Amino acid sequence: MARTWKLFTVALVLALWASCVSASDETGQTTTNTALPKLAIDSLVHDFGAVWVNDTLDHAFMIRNEGQAPLEIVKVKPACGCTATGKHPEVIAPGDSGEFPFKLNTRKMHGKFSKTISIVTNDPDQPKIVLRLMGDVRHYIEVEPRVANFSRVQEDSVATKTLNITNNTERPLELTIDKKLMPKCFDGELTELVPGKAFDLTITAHPPYVTGINRFPLKITTNLKEQPELAITCMATLPERLQVKPDKLALSSATKNASTRKLWVTNNGGTPVVVTEAVSDDERLGIEVKEVEAGKRYQIVVTIPADYSPKSDKTAIVIKTDDSKTPEVVVPINQRQVNVGRRAERPAMKMEGTTPEPVSAKTHDGQDVLLGGSAEEATVAVFYASWCGFSRKAMPGMQALHEEFIKEGINARVVLINCDDRGGRRPRTVEQSIEHYELANLDMPLILDNDGSLRKAWMVTSYPTTFVVGPSGVVEAVHVGAGGDFQRKLAEDVQASLKSAGKSGESVDVTATGDKD
Repeated sequence: MARTWKLFTVALVLALWASCVSASDETGQTTTNTALPKLAIDSLVHDFGAVWVNDTLDHAFMIRNEGQAPLEIVKVKPACGCTATGKHPEVIAPGDSGEFPFKLNTRKMHGKFSKTISIVTNDPDQPKIVLRLMGDVRHYIEVEPRVANFSRVQEDSVATKTLNITNNTERPLELTIDKKLMPKCFDGELTELVPGKAFDLTITAHPPYVTGINRFPLKITTNLKEQPELAITCMATLPERLQVKPDKLALSSATKNASTRKLWVTNNGGTPVVVTEAVSDDERLGIEVKEVEAGKRYQIVVTIPADYSPKSDKTAIVIKTDDSKTPEVVVPINQRQVNVGRRAERPAMKMEGTTPEPVSAKTHDGQDVLLGGSAEEATVAVFYASWCGFSRKAMPGMQALHEEFIKEGINARVVLINCDDRGGRRPRTVEQSIEHYELANLDMPLILDNDGSLRKAWMVTSYPTTFVVGPSGVVEAVHVGAGGDFQRKLAEDVQASLKSAGKSGESVDVTATGDKD
């Protein structure tokens, strides 16, 4: 009923305006007024300054219509779920103004933030404006670094890290570690440096570890009601004692030329292990074992003939060792069916089945992100250009997939890699690349490949090119372009990757991944 009344109000305003701008001259002929709306706003940015975590921030932007026709508010869309839109006018009459209130939840924020809101109107000169809410969220208790990450450990290794805890309030701080809730492979010890103000937290990682990622929260209770508990994430990764990457050989049915693939065998234990040979039941494959570091690291070079297809779904490469616990490791050979055509021959397709070197990068807003390498989740890496129509068409679907992963708790993420050139035929500045990202209402992690090093390493020559990287770090699938039922195939690739890794591979709803306004 409310929606019906709102539409009626808009229609009534437009009808009254139409009666005012149409008139008859002395001869009885009707003349048409070319009056247009004109959006005006004093500032597109509001800076809250320094605020405390958990504060709810309120601000209203005032928009005026300085034109001669009604200003229609087509859409108001915050880029982040932490920003809520209040009640605002659907149409602003000439000479009038309207208030656009917003609420910002700071519960999950830390440090400087910048959140955008897009407003679409019928103003022909500026059909879309982007508002920005900024500030600096302070925590009552700061922990630096916020995560105790021990990276790779061995099954008998012991390591320590020290975190600094600072009390930003005027009240004396009291901290207590509940030893009963202590994670099984982590210990914590508090040292008071400045009474009630500064502490050192020493975290020790020790056996027994589980194979894979050991991740637990170390909980500390405080005497501050504003921040009664600290949860410090502790992480340590124990790789398999004898690790083979990739753990399967993924081939494309579109491969017409002979090629080579490499498998890496790494001994992460303390006792030397020798790879004695590598064989396959398919005699068409050429297999060579190369010693990189005696007893520690070996490379298996597999030569694949042109137009190759495995004999059966059980075809595999068997790596044999002198280790009594793991005398052999089986690497299955899988072939994925793709449509043979122009895109199947693109260089990026050769990345399928490979393990790219991990790259530490910064997002456009300064966050750390790791592209490639072993992880708890699958990664959808999207290389795109803002000037490319196919890329722009694919973005709403990528955003919908990103939101679905979060909503359903699926162990997958979408990362955007912007490949705009800073010179050449289609130059784009960094500001223009970021503006495109914000105007499209995207909030996936965005990496700016300013020097082209990432697209070169991943053999990207056209846009968009999308890689599905499994938790093991292996490229499970490559999609060049975004035609047909691309979104559905992409979701299926992610599910298959998580399932093969033993992660959560729930079904992903891709019905909403088409273009959006």
